[in-house]
Amino acid sequence: MSLCHGWSAGATNFLTERVLGVRSTWAGFGTCVIEPDLGDLQWAKGVVPTPHGPIKVRAEMNKVICDIPKGVEARLIFHGAAQTLRPGHHEVHRSP
Repeated sequence: MSLCHGWSAGATNFLTERVLGVRSTWAGFGTCVIEPDLGDLQWAKGVVPTPHGPIKVRAEMNKVICDIPKGVEARLIFHGAAQTLRPGHHEVHRSP
């Protein structure tokens, strides 16, 4: 997070890491975790730039849709269940 840009850099970082839950766990986003926390929101979506290409995430109350670029392995944690996501398009629904 940069303090050089006033409120805007902090809010963007907060939304990306805390609401969408996208955080790097290895240098250059070789691995990352995606752990959405919507709170009272119905949905949130965003794009996280990485050296491998963008990670795209749309989180809803009962599903997560994401695109993982080549060179990145993601660990999705959604409603307490964890799974590894390889590069590609994914749609993960909440288990009943």
